[in-house]
Amino acid sequence: MARQWQNPFTKQRSGLRFEITAGIIHGFNYFIDVVESATTVLGVPFAVGVVLFTLIWGRQHLRQQPILAFFFVSYLVACLFFLGWGLYWGGLPE
Repeated sequence: MARQWQNPFTKQRSGLRFEITAGIIHGFNYFIDVVESATTVLGVPFAVGVVLFTLIWGRQHLRQQPILAFFFVSYLVACLFFLGWGLYWGGLPE
């Protein structure tokens, strides 16, 4: 993500279809990995941080930075699953 942030594509623009599709799959996988391994203390803040960073500083540049777009979608999906899990079960594991 840092390398993509420092070196955005200048002439190419991504349609973001593949990034969104792959991001949804990866986000669900990330959610399962974090919950099942009980590493929510590390996983949830990182996911929230990536989502907030992208919303604050990278929102206008997602078409020139498809890797950032992929991880934004991934961690946004994971955060939504974390929120749903926390509301349903009354908290996250560990």
